[in-house]
Amino acid sequence: MALEKETWHLSKGISVGHIITTALLVVTASMYISSIEEKITINSINIDNLRNSNKEMILRIDTNLNNMNRKIDELYMLLLEKNKQ
Repeated sequence: MALEKETWHLSKGISVGHIITTALLVVTASMYISSIEEKITINSINIDNLRNSNKEMILRIDTNLNNMNRKIDELYMLLLEKNKQ
């Protein structure tokens, strides 16, 4: 029995399938990254809109609270006047 030495053989050539697969991976990755950037932009715009909406809502709430305080003060004054009489 002769001992045969096993050697690794690596081809120095590049197959067409490998080139196509690599190109498809690059195209797919760039499309994925592009879609993420688009979603980030949309979310940033939505966040800005929500911030502005919240500011307006807080101003409306503050105005309503001030009106309620004024009305309560008026009612209190009316009750005080009524009790004095």
